[in-house]
Amino acid sequence: ETGDAYIDLIDLRFEAAPAARLPELAPDEPIAVRVVDENSQPIAGATVTVDSEFINLSRSAMTNSDGRATISPLQTPAGAHMLRVSKAGYVPIEAHGNTLPSEIMLPAAATYGGRVVDEQGRPVANVAVHIGQQQNDRTRRMHLPIKALTDANGRWRSGPMPANLTHLELRFNHARYMVDQPANLIDTDLNAAREQRYDFTLARGSRVDG
Repeated sequence: ETGDAYIDLIDLRFEAAPAARLPELAPDEPIAVRVVDENSQPIAGATVTVDSEFINLSRSAMTNSDGRATISPLQTPAGAHMLRVSKAGYVPIEAHGNTLPSEIMLPAAATYGGRVVDEQGRPVANVAVHIGQQQNDRTRRMHLPIKALTDANGRWRSGPMPANLTHLELRFNHARYMVDQPANLIDTDLNAAREQRYDFTLARGSRVDG
């Protein structure tokens, strides 16, 4: 077959030889953060991780009863840090940059899902589902990207996403099917996705947009 192709990079690793000597890493200024819910109430027991993208730099701590945690990171080559906050039942949040927020709000989480079928109603496996969400300015910078892949039964399920979304945009990519426009979910369709029963039909075609 000929035509455009898409590649989803799942994982990429760079490793040094086992005997390689790591450079000495100097301590950096402590990072203090308070984690709260959507009602500004403290969240205890949240995991706060600094620089999780670096195996040898990563440092973690748990928030106390007041939602506070302090971590003493090591200096990074770029001079900036990445902060990741997570807890079961909440949407994980990441923040990057030279100046990190002193308070992070974790939205309550839900998962969304459904099934992708062809025009004969048969499940379509290995469809990449790109999931966009509408949110306010406070959280847009820090939400993690969401992507899912349909299984052998055509079913997909998102990771944790905000439970109170009012709009969800889905884009479906598959080499053998054509998608002209994203699916915009509100009201009944959005409720169906929350209950893992939103069905979408792909038509055979030679072009995929999205």
